[in-house]
Amino acid sequence: IGGVVHVSRQTTDYYSVIEPGLAYLRRNGFELAGDILTEFIAAGVRKGDDVFDYYFAWYPFRSRESGE
Repeated sequence: IGGVVHVSRQTTDYYSVIEPGLAYLRRNGFELAGDILTEFIAAGVRKGDDVFDYYFAWYPFRSRESGE
């Protein structure tokens, strides 16, 4: 499972960036099955007064019931 995440240059709590993906896994009966991988997409995208960097994040997963 993966998706695009944006990170404000002001961010100091990077768990808050990946937590929505982890919450998605839990809500849908999955659990993390390895390291989260990211690929850099774009830097310095300005939105209003803030500047964001964009990444694609991959969450390796397995079913909580089967452990696979």
